[in-house]
Amino acid sequence: MNNIFHRGAEHGLYVGIYLILLSWMMLQGIEYGFMNLLSLVMLCLLPVMIFIMLRRTFVQEQGQSLLSGLWLEGIVSFICGSMIFALAAYAYLRWINPHFIVEQVSEAIKLYDQVDDEQAKEVVTVLKQIEKTRAYPTPQQIVLQLGLFITFAGSILSLLTASFLKIRGYRKR
Repeated sequence: MNNIFHRGAEHGLYVGIYLILLSWMMLQGIEYGFMNLLSLVMLCLLPVMIFIMLRRTFVQEQGQSLLSGLWLEGIVSFICGSMIFALAAYAYLRWINPHFIVEQVSEAIKLYDQVDDEQAKEVVTVLKQIEKTRAYPTPQQIVLQLGLFITFAGSILSLLTASFLKIRGYRKR
């Protein structure tokens, strides 16, 4: 029987690949609008994927899994998945499309400039200042923030999923 960390690392491989595919679809959504819909569907299926992974463990352990064990397995899955995703995201931002950040700031300025709202004007002012001083975030900063967000969100999702499994109880199928 695999331990929590081993199962979490195995699941993390699938989570990482899934996150890479999800981000690729979101990037394609910039150019092809229908890809946004597909990426939204993928985003909604992520909790289902985690449920299936944690439920498999719960059933293998015949409902004797501790909430903390299931939760930790989910956290490890997201930590490992975010590391795989971070590696791919860094490669994309650093070598494949190094102008992506600059282009997105420029596009955001154009978009917010069209909005007749005081907050939008403040955003434009900040973005123009970033553009003027070339104070763009580095790929490392973006990847670190994404990794932390994925881990945090995955921890919450894993806690909710593990709680649901424990409350629902063990049903052998």
